[in-house]
Amino acid sequence: MSSLGFGTLQAGDRSFFTDTDPSEYRKILKRALSMGFKHFDTAYSYREAETLLGAAIKDSGIDREEITITDKIMSVPTLERKAEASLKRLKCDYIDYLLLHWPTGNEKLIYDSLKTLEKLQERGLIEHFGISNFTVDMTSRLSSDFDIAAIERPVSLLWTKDLFTTIELAKKKNIMVFGYSPLGMGILLGKKDFSDDRKNLPCLARPELDDLIKEIERLSLVKKTSKANICLSWALSTGADLIFIGASKVEQLDNLLDPIKLSDSEKLSLEMKADALSSSLVYDNLYGHNWKEM
Repeated sequence: MSSLGFGTLQAGDRSFFTDTDPSEYRKILKRALSMGFKHFDTAYSYREAETLLGAAIKDSGIDREEITITDKIMSVPTLERKAEASLKRLKCDYIDYLLLHWPTGNEKLIYDSLKTLEKLQERGLIEHFGISNFTVDMTSRLSSDFDIAAIERPVSLLWTKDLFTTIELAKKKNIMVFGYSPLGMGILLGKKDFSDDRKNLPCLARPELDDLIKEIERLSLVKKTSKANICLSWALSTGADLIFIGASKVEQLDNLLDPIKLSDSEKLSLEMKADALSSSLVYDNLYGHNWKEM
């Protein structure tokens, strides 16, 4: 079963969770550290997340060596400078995993960015590097040309396209798989009324989403647990190495339930509904983007 890490998207970025209160998020990070979370995911674009995370780790008194940080930066010509800025925000000397946050149709830029990550690794500023949200074909090609240590993607019933193909490829190439959004940013729990850019996600308009949510609700009644726990338990059963969960309120962490075991037939019933949803969307990811393959 996968292990759990803590993601900081809820600290707010340019599109999602835009109304997060930094003072409240400091409490969330403090609570996550006190609960024993050791692996944290953040990104250059997550507003104050890096700064808040760095301060929380320092204030906790936990040795930096006991914490693993995965950070993400876009493929841009200024990648090296942004990585140095991230280190300052995080108040640390190195980043454990630095990933290219999103693909681009510019093949040269991707390759140049990965070469920059190699340079940062040689300088001792990062321990490992990898890619995030890349298609399985991109992942296959890039992992043949570079020492990709980790890939990050949704491990969520909201988006199962190429999930198990990606996990299989990663295992063959000894690449770690980090999953995010196991609760589908709240959508899998039946939430649809959003004030941020979640309201524009293509999946919200699909009838297949309603079918999936009904199946999650059905299984939550059968298993006598919450819908959130059904979604998280499924994500932890996929074979991904690590699942990042997040929180926008402290009580969401306090209410975190122990995962349950789903039978093969229960997992299959969820995956059939989830695959129907993903197949109905003609995109490379749940956000409605299509990438020009390299």
